Amino acid sequence: MIDKISLCRGCISKEVEHVLKLQSLPIGDSFSNSANDAEIFPIGLAICSQCGLIQLSHEVESSVVFERYLSKSYPLSKDISVNRESTRRCQKLAHSINAKLILSIGSGSGQHLQMYREEGITVIGIEPSDYQASISRDLGIDTFSGYLTETVVDKILAKYGQVDMVLVDNATKMPHPVHISNVNDPLTYVDNISNLVKSNGLVYVRTPYIGSIMTFGLLDYVYHEHQSYFSCQSIRRLFSRVGLQILHAGLCKYDSLHAEFLFSPHPNVSRGENALADFENKERCLKLEEKSSFSSIAGVLQASKTTVRQALGDCHGLTIAGYGASTATVSSMYQYEIASDLNFLVDDDETKIGLYSPNANLRVERVDKIYTSK
Repeated sequence: MIDKISLCRGCISKEVEHVLKLQSLPIGDSFSNSANDAEIFPIGLAICSQCGLIQLSHEVESSVVFERYLSKSYPLSKDISVNRESTRRCQKLAHSINAKLILSIGSGSGQHLQMYREEGITVIGIEPSDYQASISRDLGIDTFSGYLTETVVDKILAKYGQVDMVLVDNATKMPHPVHISNVNDPLTYVDNISNLVKSNGLVYVRTPYIGSIMTFGLLDYVYHEHQSYFSCQSIRRLFSRVGLQILHAGLCKYDSLHAEFLFSPHPNVSRGENALADFENKERCLKLEEKSSFSSIAGVLQASKTTVRQALGDCHGLTIAGYGASTATVSSMYQYEIASDLNFLVDDDETKIGLYSPNANLRVERVDKIYTSK
C-alpha cells in the first residue's frame, strides 16, 4: 500500500492539498527482457500552500523507481544523446567565473563532462550507479559513489574544499536518481549544496518546468521519477531557505519543457535580472498555485482522452503502434487508457529494441516496422 504524502517535501509543512488524481501506472523505465508483471502504483499531484511546491501525491521508494538504472545492464550515458545547448550554456557560465573546480551531481558515465576537463577544469561527480561511476572514473573524473548526503559532502570538502560551480543537470536524458526533482527531501539536498559552493560560486539547475507542463497539458511527464515539479517561485523559496539567491530563470532554448535556474550565495552577483523579472511575471499569469488550474487541466485531459478513444475506435481491426519507448510514453498509455489498444512500440534507440514495456508487455520494435506491418 502506497500512502498519500502528509508533509510537503520542500518545507515539511502539513498544509499539503491533493489537487489532481491521475490513472495509476507502473514505473515507466522498468522495461524488461521478457514479459513482466510490473506493479502499478498510484500517482497524482499535490500542492503546498506554504511554499507553493507542486509535487507527487504519493511516494514510491527510489530504489524501486530507479531499479533498472542502478543495475549493471543499463546503457551508459555516453551512448545516449545529450542536450548540446544545455552543455554549451554551462560551459559559458564556467568561463564567466573562471571556474577551476566543478561538481556534477548525477554525473553518470562522465562522457558529457569531458569538455570541461579538456579546458583544464577539474570535474568531480556524485553518482549512485556503481557501474556508471566506474566508467566515469576511468575517464579521469573523481566520482563519489552514492547520493548527495552529508557524508559525501564531508568527503568532498575534506579532499577538495568548496567548488566554484555545481551542476544539477539532466541534459543526458538518462534516469537521474540524484536530481533535485527526483529526491524525497529537496530541502536537505539544497542545504548540502549550500555547504559545497564557494561564496562567489554558481549553482546551475535544469529541471522540468511545471509552467510548461500545465500550459501545454503535458501530463505524460508526470511520473514516479519526478517527485517535485518546480515553478520559479517554489524553487526560489526553496533555495533562499539555505541562503542561495536566484540570479536567473528562463526556459531552455530548443526545449521549452525544461527551465534553467541559476543561484549563488552572493547576492551582489549580477546576472540576468531583467530576464528573471520577465519570467516571473509570465509565471504569475499561469496561476500555478491555484487549485482551479488543476481542475482545468483535468478537464483538458478528459476531453483529450475522449478524442483519442474515439479515434482508436475508428481503427478497429488495424495494427496500432506506439511511437517511442520512453517513460513519458508509458505514462501516456495509462493516462489515456490505451495500452490495450496498441500492438507494439517502436523506437530508434537500439538499447530498447526487443524489450517489453512495464505491465502492458508491448514489445519494442525498430521504427521501420510501422511501414511493414498491416
